[in-house]
Amino acid sequence: MRVPFGASHGIGHSLGAVTGMSHGYTSCIMLPHVMRVNYQRTNTTQVLIAEAMGSKKEAPDAVAELVQALGLPSRLSQLSVKPESIDAIVAGAIDNLWVRTNPEPINDARQLHELLIKAW
Repeated sequence: MRVPFGASHGIGHSLGAVTGMSHGYTSCIMLPHVMRVNYQRTNTTQVLIAEAMGSKKEAPDAVAELVQALGLPSRLSQLSVKPESIDAIVAGAIDNLWVRTNPEPINDARQLHELLIKAW
């Protein structure tokens, strides 16, 4: 069975192409932010994720804490991504299949731009 990857994965494709960032780092940074965007549509699953992690916090915060505990980057700015790169990242991500099939629709560049600013 194939699982839809969502916007974190799709944005990661563009982040890698524009900045050379490894996909593992893009996931560390973007996943908690995208989980927050998707929370209303995926809250039942996210509750299970938090429980499986042994956390009393919401899943996005539990994932962010795990990333931090592992000493991995949690902000785009930690990897020297320049704010002026965000438009290029958005342009590369907006038509990505995984961004387009994200549980919470992401239909325009403004939404992606705001998400990347939060992750910066």
